[in-house]
Amino acid sequence: MWRLLRCFILESPLGRFRLTCPGKNVSDHESNREPKPRRNVESTLQSAARQLGRTAETGGRSQAGQRRILQGRQERDLEIWAKDVGCWLNAEDALRGFIKGGEEHRTLRGDQVYHKATYPGKYGFTVILANGQPTLTHALPSEYLERLLLANLCFDDDIHLLGVTRETEGLALITSQPTIIGEACTAGEMICYFQARHFSLLEGFSAGHRGSLSFYRDLDQLAVFDAHPANFLRDRNGIILPIDAVVLRADEELASALEALL
Repeated sequence: MWRLLRCFILESPLGRFRLTCPGKNVSDHESNREPKPRRNVESTLQSAARQLGRTAETGGRSQAGQRRILQGRQERDLEIWAKDVGCWLNAEDALRGFIKGGEEHRTLRGDQVYHKATYPGKYGFTVILANGQPTLTHALPSEYLERLLLANLCFDDDIHLLGVTRETEGLALITSQPTIIGEACTAGEMICYFQARHFSLLEGFSAGHRGSLSFYRDLDQLAVFDAHPANFLRDRNGIILPIDAVVLRADEELASALEALL
């Protein structure tokens, strides 16, 4: 095992480090990922989500107003948490080499690890109940972190939170996950994939990419949106690998609305 790793050099107090292996040099970004936690050891992603779960809710305002205020409070708490645990990153260093990906992330692709950075002040998308209807909207930081945790749980993904940084327009979250190579799935393959996991297709309802599919499992109130070929790949062994779906656990009101669509 010692032959696999020649050196481990901590380059800065921000947590960036370089791993050098025999015959291969790994870039700073590619090696900058949190080790997979041992059983019962809380990951950085879990710790951040738990911290935002303590952020005080708002009340007495419109739903949009409540979400704006709550986002500001969560951003404050997330910055405090990141600085306290050593996950606060220098933006210039942490975002070097990233390019615009889709509507939710900037990306940096490595041979083994794929890095994503949210756009400043934005945390991807989620679905909420607005005016009695399931509606796609910008996610709160806590909703984004929950989405990543659920992706790890439901799809056996391996997403890690590397850190938090601040740009002029707001905070950005930087994550890593294994690089996946494959071919785009068909709609039929995605439907079979979810049916095998006891999800039902929400026919006629799309949230996210135009024409994307939506699924719901009433057993545990899990919902998956934005399922389209770019987000679901099939590897050489025929295994389907979700990479960027919008996953959430619906509250009672949203769950009722989704069940009505079944």
